[in-house]
Amino acid sequence: MIHQDIALTPSSELLMRAEDLKVHFPIRRGVLKRVIGYVKAVDGITLDIRAGETLSVVGESGCGKTTLGQALVRVPEPTAGRIEYAKHGAQATDIAHLSETELRPYRSDIRMIFQGPVLPRSIRAAA
Repeated sequence: MIHQDIALTPSSELLMRAEDLKVHFPIRRGVLKRVIGYVKAVDGITLDIRAGETLSVVGESGCGKTTLGQALVRVPEPTAGRIEYAKHGAQATDIAHLSETELRPYRSDIRMIFQGPVLPRSIRAAA
């Protein structure tokens, strides 16, 4: 389940948009390691993150929460979809399939924060 805490109006600045984001891992079998199927860890997620918002991803163990966060920061690279990021108010760029060199200027701006069950629910309270 994805919960977006929208504190500002929908017209606030869009920082990141993920459209139809997918991360599929191949299942390989046999001596030749042929692909016999895929584990669909993230399959078709679409979300917007605006200035001033907090995005919480909540779900059962193994449902893809961590993989979604990792895909948004490009570890691993998404199988399909778009990740548009607007760096400091600039025009949005699709970072989903940029090379490592092209992605480097964006790495310092995009972070994933893991939160344990006993930590404060607010990042601001934890800082």
